[in-house]
Amino acid sequence: MAFVVDASVTMAWCFADEATAYTRAVLHRLRTADALAPAIWPLEVTNVLLVGERRQRISASDATAFLQRLQTLPIGVDDAGVSAAWGLTVALARQHGLSAYDAAYLELAMRQAIPLATCDSRLQQAAQAAGISLVQFGDEVMGVHHGDAESARRADGGGGRWRGKQGTADRRERWHSWPLGLGSSEAVRFR
Repeated sequence: MAFVVDASVTMAWCFADEATAYTRAVLHRLRTADALAPAIWPLEVTNVLLVGERRQRISASDATAFLQRLQTLPIGVDDAGVSAAWGLTVALARQHGLSAYDAAYLELAMRQAIPLATCDSRLQQAAQAAGISLVQFGDEVMGVHHGDAESARRADGGGGRWRGKQGTADRRERWHSWPLGLGSSEAVRFR
């Protein structure tokens, strides 16, 4: 089952000191499930890397390598949410006290009726209040809200435009070694 992944989870894959059992489990989940992110996600990821470079937390070459590896994962970028930015996204941000960026992840999860993977506690609370399940591990269950968001997704044929450099099947057919933090020797294998 697909899920929405946010920048807080993604960046934990880059910086070993931010990695948790949860972020590792989300990364492992990409072996069998696709992820989706709003159009703001690539900009958020890039900005964190640039700030990390300026603070000498990561080198430019390591940041570039991380971006190249990130593009090999089955994470689609959804452009359709841009049209909701001045409507539902603003309303969700106001209702739940979120930034517009975080509300974009919530809007996408609601529109696609899929769970959300985030380390942000405010976004977790907003998702739960909106009836959107969080990606959970332990018993390996990923829940989904089947209310109005599911009806809307079915009505528009799944909604959203997903884009990526390669098809998801192509990404999974190859083995990828993914370091959990650039300085870590621990790796995740993708099939």
